[in-house]
Amino acid sequence: MDGDIAPLPDMIDIMSKYEDTTLVMDEAHASGSIGATGRGIYEHFGILPQDALDKGVTPLIMTTFSKFGASVGAAISSPVAELKPLLNVSPSSIGTCSLAPPLTAAALEAVRQVRQHPELVQRLHDNTRYLRSRLAENDFLAIGETNVLPVLLPPDLNPKDFARSLVTNHGIWVSPIWYIAKPRLRITANALHTREEMDRLVAAMVAVREEMSYKPAATISA
Repeated sequence: MDGDIAPLPDMIDIMSKYEDTTLVMDEAHASGSIGATGRGIYEHFGILPQDALDKGVTPLIMTTFSKFGASVGAAISSPVAELKPLLNVSPSSIGTCSLAPPLTAAALEAVRQVRQHPELVQRLHDNTRYLRSRLAENDFLAIGETNVLPVLLPPDLNPKDFARSLVTNHGIWVSPIWYIAKPRLRITANALHTREEMDRLVAAMVAVREEMSYKPAATISA
């Protein structure tokens, strides 16, 4: 929820001290978005899953297609051969449905695009840095480290009201989060956003903040 990046190398070092450990990484917001070519958290830190295996740690990676894949569903990658029969008898696995052909094709094409066009990943990183800088310049508190930019709001402000004003008065949709985590707007930068569009978003957020008469980020604690 906070857009954090897990300290993967440190986790592997600690787990290497214990036999038969498995490290599960949920790369929902990492696949296709972090690392020089979008290969996720292992690439971000310049290591491979094999490095974990070499230290006696079994890597298990979950990739969701609902983020970078423009689809739904997920995939689990692991060198453990016993995982497949385990999934076959898992209640949660039995209750799921296979991806429909169009959704499978969308996820596959997304993987192809990331592999064939690493410049899209670099553009994503550039856009993320730009949007973060513009939010900070206007006293919005955007936390995290990825292209998921949670913008914290005052605890007494309903994020749904803020988001409703954005879409009603400015024609911009931003996802409000009001449960589980601190009240926030959850903004996601992508590779296709232009700087003009990001500037328009920030200007609209400033306008809504003034309409709702709440204090800027300097007075909000993370």
